[in-house]
Amino acid sequence: FKSLHIQNSRSDFTVELCPDHFWEGGCEFSVDHIASMPNFPTEEIFCTMQKTGIEGYVHSSRPFIFENHIIDDFELVFAKGKIVQAAAGIGQEYLDQLLNIEEGTRYCGEIALLAGETIISRTNTIFKNTLLDENAACHMAIGCAYMSNLKTPMRNCREDYEMMNINYASVHYDFMFGTADTDVTAIDASGNTTPLLRKGSWCI
Repeated sequence: FKSLHIQNSRSDFTVELCPDHFWEGGCEFSVDHIASMPNFPTEEIFCTMQKTGIEGYVHSSRPFIFENHIIDDFELVFAKGKIVQAAAGIGQEYLDQLLNIEEGTRYCGEIALLAGETIISRTNTIFKNTLLDENAACHMAIGCAYMSNLKTPMRNCREDYEMMNINYASVHYDFMFGTADTDVTAIDASGNTTPLLRKGSWCI
């Protein structure tokens, strides 16, 4: 896929994916090829987007915890991947702090897809632990991208991130935007479309 078009009642945006990306799930492998599930329970599949490839607006669907402070009911507006507007119903000062940590916290590094209802979302609980909370809904990460989602070998340094047009930052904060009415459509290089989610349900 070349890009994703994501819509629900409060969000409408496109995400350009890296040309050599691939999707990952909860299972990871050590250097000795031992499989493990460090994040469990998990229902997400995720990959890396291009730093400058997000256009549109995204509204949060669940509270976001930043340094033990709650940020909620917030909307981010993107232009060429950069967050150019940010307004929160709760925690505006903390949202501003996050976005102004460094240049890299004005961009995103991960897009993750989940069904509209998950094991975590059904608990109706905010755990204040990202490894749990992120599994409640589709989410994106403000900050550093993952190298593990690219086929091209690269070093963990700013120069290689810039060469691959993925975001480099010292932090990685996930926030949820997914809802029960979220639609996700994938577009390939020829312009063909593939529905991935419709009204929060998987189509593939």
